[in-house]
Amino acid sequence: MADAVDAYGKKMSLTPALVTVNDSCGSGAGGLWPSGDDTYKMRCSLEVTGYFGAAPDRIGDVLESILAAGDRDKASHPTGGAGVVSSQSDFASKLVAYYKGKGPNPLGPNAQEPTQLLDSEETLEWDTVRSPQRPVLVHEPSPCIQPDPPIRRCTRQPDSKTVADIRHQYGMVFTLRQPGTTYFEVLKDGTTNLNGGR
Repeated sequence: MADAVDAYGKKMSLTPALVTVNDSCGSGAGGLWPSGDDTYKMRCSLEVTGYFGAAPDRIGDVLESILAAGDRDKASHPTGGAGVVSSQSDFASKLVAYYKGKGPNPLGPNAQEPTQLLDSEETLEWDTVRSPQRPVLVHEPSPCIQPDPPIRRCTRQPDSKTVADIRHQYGMVFTLRQPGTTYFEVLKDGTTNLNGGR
């Protein structure tokens, strides 16, 4: 998944600068009433977030390249799995026009500057660069909780890099967050699934 973040940057006008990985395992509830967490004894999931640097005056081109790459990946992976935001919405095309100075804010004339694109597989966020209001900035990643393998692991690569460092170096920050992916589980009957049964 970390390699996917690096590849994401290479496809677009973004510079990979920081990757955070949170890996955690937990037990099911085992309660009296059936629910989602009653179906397993243990489940492990992984969440990866990539932070990228970009020049603020090129945000329109950056978003256009992200959406074009998403379209290519969706076309080559029609059943999913590519995990790249695409332009398959009216909002996306209006968003690019807005950042290229060729259209109004797609959220409305008095709305906050857009800072997010998402689909079922990822969320892309960025710093505001055009709003006269107080800027909305990508947050620093949460500090890593003390590692306790194999129950909990957390890494930041490079460890000393901050979001403020990226912003100072490049001008603005994009972040790509892939939701927690279940990669291992033990069901109540003892059956083991890799990749969460997928």
